[in-house]
Amino acid sequence: RRPSGQIAAGILAATGMMYIRLLILAFLFNMKIALKLMPGFIMLVSLTVPVCWYLWYKAVSGSGSPDECTQKHKNPLELKTAIVFGILFAFFSLVTEFVVKHYGNSGVSLLSFIVGVTDIDPYILNLFQGGASMVSIMTIVRATLIATASNNLIKMVYAVSLGSRELKAKVITGFCLLVSASFVLTVLFY
Repeated sequence: RRPSGQIAAGILAATGMMYIRLLILAFLFNMKIALKLMPGFIMLVSLTVPVCWYLWYKAVSGSGSPDECTQKHKNPLELKTAIVFGILFAFFSLVTEFVVKHYGNSGVSLLSFIVGVTDIDPYILNLFQGGASMVSIMTIVRATLIATASNNLIKMVYAVSLGSRELKAKVITGFCLLVSASFVLTVLFY
């Protein structure tokens, strides 16, 4: 058993790694997109690190409440979950191409928010590989930021609905900071 602060720090650290992973994919598939994404993603990772450090430090130093997460852990790799994500992967690959072709920038932004409830990789990879020929680089950058923010919202919902009471407050705070920062970046700089 681990204190909830350590678990929250781990969840948020994994989210910080998502930004790094997506930036690496952007560099592999489209250098122009990667260069535009880099400042925003560096800022989001820079925001994630101190939040994770604070939660971890507070948990291991004993300065926080002596809580432990005691929730029952479920296997995230169950066949049912794998089938649902496989279907969503194929579905969003087709939908992405359709929306980009027929609705352009506004459709891509809306779809980015909706896609966040699933695995965002197929959507983002479709944009990185072929989207630049159909919509602007800035549209793809905004879509990526919106998709990651939406994905963070759903991660927060998962943690709140499956986590202990002690974990909920810590995760909500961390994810609200990241989601807010993503939308501020999108509106002000992209």
